[in-house]
Amino acid sequence: MPTGQKHVATYDTKITKKLICNTGWVDETHFDWLMELMKSNNVYASSTAYSNYLNLTDWTYKKSSLDDLFDVEVTFEYTVYENNISV
Repeated sequence: MPTGQKHVATYDTKITKKLICNTGWVDETHFDWLMELMKSNNVYASSTAYSNYLNLTDWTYKKSSLDDLFDVEVTFEYTVYENNISV
C-alpha cells in the first residue's frame, strides 16, 4: 500500500517526585510566617495543560537552644508529566 496505516496517540508518563527543602536557621518572625503559610497549604499553585503542582505533605522543625532560631524542613510532592511520546 503506498500510503500505509497511520495512527496517532500520545502516552503521558505521570511521575510523582518528593522534594525536601530546608530553610536553615530563621528567626522567630520568619518562623511564625512560615507556619501560617504551611497551615494554609497555599504554598504553590500552577495551572498548565498537564496540571503540574506541588503539594505540601509534611514539615518538621528544631529550635536552637541558644537563640530564638528555628530550622525548618519541608516535604513536598511534585507531580509532572514527562517522557511524552507520540506514536
